Amino acid sequence: MRSIIIKKRTITRLTALVVAGLTIICLNWRFDLFEINHTVPENRNNCPAAGTVKFETAGKPLPGENENSEAKVEKHAGAYSDFFVEYRLEREQIRGQQVEWLREVINSSNVTAETRQKAQEQLLTISKNMTEEIDLVNMLKAKGFRDALVRVTESTVTVIVAADSLTEKETKDVRELVSMETGMNQQNIVIIIKRET
Repeated sequence: MRSIIIKKRTITRLTALVVAGLTIICLNWRFDLFEINHTVPENRNNCPAAGTVKFETAGKPLPGENENSEAKVEKHAGAYSDFFVEYRLEREQIRGQQVEWLREVINSSNVTAETRQKAQEQLLTISKNMTEEIDLVNMLKAKGFRDALVRVTESTVTVIVAADSLTEKETKDVRELVSMETGMNQQNIVIIIKRET
């Protein structure tokens, strides 16, 4: 049987990274960092659909307003949000399951030291990827995109941006930003445009 020697400093670092990752997950769940609204109105019949904006005036239309303006506002406001919210929810559910499974492996007395170490490494990778994804989404929003999603894996980074189109310069800027932040080769960065539906 092979024994693995882990230095105290390494264990401290691993513990700190795991705690940081779990803190991010808890903060996201507690404070809705990804702008997911879990509240359910008491009376659904009188509420506008999710992602819609409705303005009420005192009976007078606003200058230049016509019957179609409310429909245009509702379409524009909810065009991207449903996709991005659903994607984030699904990803968080899957990641939550992965983290739970890895914790079970790490805490199990029936696994080998090698398996436990691999599970710890995967947990650290998930935590690192989550941090990079959150940072990149915030940077893309700062660059002017309405919304964005980033998925970091070992071999690729996928970026989904809310836009009708991207210029060559915008595409190049996004690739450079992602490459700089993740260290990923630009050839392995996939950019997807999520157009208004």
